[in-house]
Amino acid sequence: MKPDDRLPKLLCFVFLFLAGIQTFHYYSQLPDIVASHFNRAGAANGWSAKKVFFEIYWGGLGLITLIALGVPRLVAWAPAALINLPNKDYWLAPERREEAIAYIGQQLMWFATATLALLIITIEWAIRANLAPEHRISSAAMWVLLAAYGLFVIQWLVRFLGKFVKTD
Repeated sequence: MKPDDRLPKLLCFVFLFLAGIQTFHYYSQLPDIVASHFNRAGAANGWSAKKVFFEIYWGGLGLITLIALGVPRLVAWAPAALINLPNKDYWLAPERREEAIAYIGQQLMWFATATLALLIITIEWAIRANLAPEHRISSAAMWVLLAAYGLFVIQWLVRFLGKFVKTD
């Protein structure tokens, strides 16, 4: 059975749309030089030009999306000898290869979607810190966000590898 990747793709593109709205909304409000790095306590300790800040942001968004969309195509094209996957002889056999590649694509879209959410939230907090006089983000909130993302990554890895460890 081929997994359905429409929902994670839709969410991915919704997040990119929201990042576009975020950029459009805040760009003119920010000063030319913005706080772009924050220490563990949430205080700004690195600065960059606003244009560079958003270029790096959109470069990251684009790279995440490109990897999520491109890796399954590379896996579909690559010979099995170049693919590192548990039980790859079983999963990349002609009768299961399409299902395996579809699953990899679906899971990469979920991973990209979560990573885009992490990046958009983090940038939102950085932008808001730049609009506040003290230039601080909540380090507690950031640690909670990173912990939630870490738990997602662990769950994602268990699910992803769990699919390929078994041979039905």
